[in-house]
Amino acid sequence: MHLSSRQVEAFRPVMMTGRMTAAAEAFAVTQPTVSRLIHDFEMVLGTSLFELCGYPTPADRSNDRSRLAGNLPLANAPWQHAPI
Repeated sequence: MHLSSRQVEAFRPVMMTGRMTAAAEAFAVTQPTVSRLIHDFEMVLGTSLFELCGYPTPADRSNDRSRLAGNLPLANAPWQHAPI
C-alpha cells in the first residue's frame, strides 16, 4: 500500500475537527470514505493516529492537534515532488 495525497488531505480535517463526520463534510465526501482513508493512512504509517472512543482523539493524548500534525514527516514525501 502506498501513501496517497487523498489520505493526507483527509487526515487534516479529522485533526482539526476531532470528528470523522465533520471532517467528511469539510472534505466533501462521506464519513465511511474518510474512515477508510484514515485507516489506509494508518496502515501505510504502521501506527494508529487516533483512538476510537465514540469519537476520535489524537493518539498522543495531548490534544495539541497542530503540534502532532506539524511533526509528521510529510514535507519531503515523494508524492509531493511527483509530476502531475
